[in-house]
Amino acid sequence: MALIVEFICELPNGVHARPASHVETLCNTFSSQIEWHNLRTDRKGNAKSALALIGTDTLVGDNCQLLISGADEQEGHQRLSQWLRDEFPHCDAPLAEVKSDELEPLPVSLTNLNPQIIRARTVCSGSAGGILTPISSLDLNALSNLPAAKDVDAEQSALENGLTLVLKNIEFRLLDSDGATSAILEAHRSLAGDTSLHEHLLAGVSAGLSCAEAIVASANHFCEEFARSSSRYLQERALDVRDVCFQLLQQIYGEQRFPAPGKLTQSAICMADELTPSQFLELDKNHLKGLLLKSGGTTSHTVILARSFNIPTLVGVDIDALTPWQHQTIYIDGNAGAIVVEPGEAVARYYQQEARVQDALREQQRV
Repeated sequence: MALIVEFICELPNGVHARPASHVETLCNTFSSQIEWHNLRTDRKGNAKSALALIGTDTLVGDNCQLLISGADEQEGHQRLSQWLRDEFPHCDAPLAEVKSDELEPLPVSLTNLNPQIIRARTVCSGSAGGILTPISSLDLNALSNLPAAKDVDAEQSALENGLTLVLKNIEFRLLDSDGATSAILEAHRSLAGDTSLHEHLLAGVSAGLSCAEAIVASANHFCEEFARSSSRYLQERALDVRDVCFQLLQQIYGEQRFPAPGKLTQSAICMADELTPSQFLELDKNHLKGLLLKSGGTTSHTVILARSFNIPTLVGVDIDALTPWQHQTIYIDGNAGAIVVEPGEAVARYYQQEARVQDALREQQRV
């Protein structure tokens, strides 16, 4: 009979990719079978799989159980009971507080210049100017002419090799990362090595799909699971699944077949429907001056990364309204929740002064 650990989830953001990777890592140190049961949703999942854990839709305040059965169940019960009591409540970093959805009035000094303004919601403050540069969002279902399947053995071999390369690439990037970047890469490493993802991908190629077809099908499967969550924060993790699956496509078929977003060659305010964390990390931060997103909540990993790099960022942006000003100079104002198009000389001087103030404040903080 299985040993049971009963506990209440105390994580404010529920069990998403980062805490799930901690649970998965610890549970995989035991040979026993370990099942996570969310008593509120009655969903169960393999505790050795981050994706299965996220699929239980575990939110703050949920009563849960771990069911442990196997050769080392006594040791597992003791260790997991202690960890869930003492460490689990502290295994997720708190999110930065975000201002309310209400837009602040524009500063009088800016209003007096009569700028042409488009409003949006601030998730990272600061202001900057640059060329409005569109970036294509990552939509796996929009990929056309996916590579056809070869024989099953060849597809399975390519899949295993691709997963190994994705993990190695993430581990290489972790060597030069810290803070928010490191935490998000760790979550991606957990997803790339996830048992449930591996099983779903293998089932696809064993049924005759190509690696590419199996990857798209698996991404859709897990994204649909996340979309059913009652937590907006967990819904946003679907972007991380698509991110990891696209990295797998690149490793198997090459970046020429599945290219990353274009390189920035000048100061740019990038706009996109949404941007994956890996797409964001690929952008040259010397040229990336601001980020405008149609979707992407305040807790998306891309937004968390933007904050860590101090990139002014707005979400809920009307991308269509900005289309006429593509490849022209604009200003992003993360302090006022505004995008300034067709800026005249007076507006340019206003934001040059804002930049000098920001630089002075940063210098004071360094002292």
